Amino acid sequence: MPTSSLGATMMTDKYTKPENMTMLAHRVSDLGYHPVPIQVGKKGPDFANWQKYEATPDNINRDFPPQGIVIGCKHDNLGCIDIDVYDAELSAAIRDEFLRRFPNALERVGQAPKTAMVFRLPESPYTIRNTDKYEKDGVKAHVEVRTKSGQMVVYGKHPDTDQPYRWPRGELWETPLENLPMPGEWEIEDFRDWAENQLRQWAGVQDEPQLAPTFKIDLGSYAGFSNDEPPKEEAVKEALSYIPADLHHDDWVQVLMALHDYYSGSAVGLDVAKNWSSAYADYNAKEVDAKWRSFKGTGVSYSTLFHYAKQYGADLSEIGRKHRTEPVQQMMQSALPEAAKPPEQPAQGVSVAEDEPATEWPTAVEEINALALPRRQWVYGTTYIRKYVSVTASAGGIGKTSLATVEGMAIATGKALLGEVVKEQTNVWIVNLEDPIEEMQLRLAAAMQHYGITHAQIAGKLFMDAEDTMQMVLAAEGRDGLIQNDALLDYMAKRINALGIGVLIIDPFVSTHLVNENSNASIQAVVAMFRKLARLTGAAIHIIHHVRKGNGEDATIDSVRGAGSLIGAARSARVINKVTEDEAIKLGVDEKQARGIMRVDDGKANLAPPAEKALYRQMVGVQLPNDEWVGVAAEFKLPDLFEGITAKMTRAVQDIVAGAEEEEKPLRQNMQAKQWVGNAIGHVLGLDPADDAQKKKLSAMIKTWIKTDVLRIEAVPDKRNGREAPCIVVGEWIRSEET
Repeated sequence: MPTSSLGATMMTDKYTKPENMTMLAHRVSDLGYHPVPIQVGKKGPDFANWQKYEATPDNINRDFPPQGIVIGCKHDNLGCIDIDVYDAELSAAIRDEFLRRFPNALERVGQAPKTAMVFRLPESPYTIRNTDKYEKDGVKAHVEVRTKSGQMVVYGKHPDTDQPYRWPRGELWETPLENLPMPGEWEIEDFRDWAENQLRQWAGVQDEPQLAPTFKIDLGSYAGFSNDEPPKEEAVKEALSYIPADLHHDDWVQVLMALHDYYSGSAVGLDVAKNWSSAYADYNAKEVDAKWRSFKGTGVSYSTLFHYAKQYGADLSEIGRKHRTEPVQQMMQSALPEAAKPPEQPAQGVSVAEDEPATEWPTAVEEINALALPRRQWVYGTTYIRKYVSVTASAGGIGKTSLATVEGMAIATGKALLGEVVKEQTNVWIVNLEDPIEEMQLRLAAAMQHYGITHAQIAGKLFMDAEDTMQMVLAAEGRDGLIQNDALLDYMAKRINALGIGVLIIDPFVSTHLVNENSNASIQAVVAMFRKLARLTGAAIHIIHHVRKGNGEDATIDSVRGAGSLIGAARSARVINKVTEDEAIKLGVDEKQARGIMRVDDGKANLAPPAEKALYRQMVGVQLPNDEWVGVAAEFKLPDLFEGITAKMTRAVQDIVAGAEEEEKPLRQNMQAKQWVGNAIGHVLGLDPADDAQKKKLSAMIKTWIKTDVLRIEAVPDKRNGREAPCIVVGEWIRSEET
């Protein structure tokens, strides 16, 4: 089989074992990974700019000899959870939990009991902090989340054991990248938090950990700083004052790196670093000097310093207001297109027309002709309605942006792409303020390809802007209080009316303002501007928003981040939750189709009755002609849990349950019990309780029968222990004529 062409190797699901390291590197590259050469005895590349190494066929033949080389893979599309735990039982528990959540992950073992779990990264890799380091009786343990930068050794000998790296759950050389699971950022964060708790319990740590994320942030989202211009030195020093100098050593180094980035490694910055570090009892000026000189393009931004400051109580919004580089009014004015900037006003001011009628209120109620009243102008489903604001909220990485893109395309074309009828075809403007236009174009191209939409069908009907094509600051809080950008609002209304746009989708809400998102008064002012925009244009304004981290629980409308006035003002709101694979299987979904499903719940519908059932959508992968894989939201219908189950079969189930009760051996409700009802009735339904997926389906069917009174739960005395146990008995009998 050829080893230098992905197309050739993908012709079959079976792969022959490569004969040497050269062929192995070709195979790894063909399957979508990015190999990099490593010298024997090393754990990483030792040549300059290895991060930019391209594994072309010629480079592989040159740099990967048949023997005497180690193969690494870059973390630009391959992530791993490095379980750096020397306690065998704890290491196995963390590994097993990861596999429970992501069953198709691979495992690489270099020096047992330490191990690494391997998964696929999205197109825009995320950065997540590691767990803290723990120790118990001299045994060390921590878990690293390795994504975005760096590499991992995949083949060769471990430098400490002199033994080959092992892949006990399947070889990387026989697993295409696309076959690996691709967890979302929030899923990996959730697992990291779970692992942190396990490590803390193992080490007997009682106090709460000090979390200190070290990834880059957008200061504009909560400090009001310009993304293109760093904050003033006064702001940096004030933020630094919140951070204690006696940090964990790794965290101390991160802060030094942040200062080095801000001051470009200058002597002034070194003085600041020393002055801050000197508060530590074991302060060593020479160590600070040495660290400062060693930093050369670490990749740590000055924004890391603000993350640490926030963890130690700094109010970044307040720091931003005090030290903002330019006045709020000027910043909002700069966000306006030239055509939207107001003309110069005469010194004497603007006169008001004398014939403008005076407004008098209260307003008396006149006779209402209900037949003549206009109907509500629903555009799509029970979410998009003209002249009103609606909201969709969810955690990150589930698919809300893709869903909004497909819905916008459906409205613009008038096609029921997701199975929901488009009640009014109208022009749509999608504004995404956290992704560049190229990313939005990738998503739109994938959606068009999946649904067979041509450019001619959306030309002049669908408009799209991103963070690098427009800015939107509708309101900001400065030294003089809250300032509204009425000029920008008026310009948007003018363009919406001119282009006949009936739906405006804005993603995310937090990027449209610079106010305290926890202040009801401030958020209400921003929402009032969107409501005004809806009235001025008659358009449906749909806002995408985030929810708070829910500790594994499903998000509800009460989980929406920040002040509640946004939801209070919305006429329709919905929440999107990820459906785990276990949950999907319990709902009757085939195990092979259980990934990427999301549930769309009607959280609030002031102008329409809530949907009787939640809507389900599924993210499907679409490969574009440029070989990029992009997720697209698609319609998904839950299978009928009782498809093929007849009344006769249901009556047979009742007979088995009744028979067991007559023999004084009632069947148990508990799935763990030997006498579980599912074990007794599975054969009647054609389901095997020994199969995990079929057992879950059985459990779901039993719960439904209990809800519909086909079966009931009854407390029955257990003769062995004298206590009552919940057992299953017959509810309302299926009549003979029904069978």
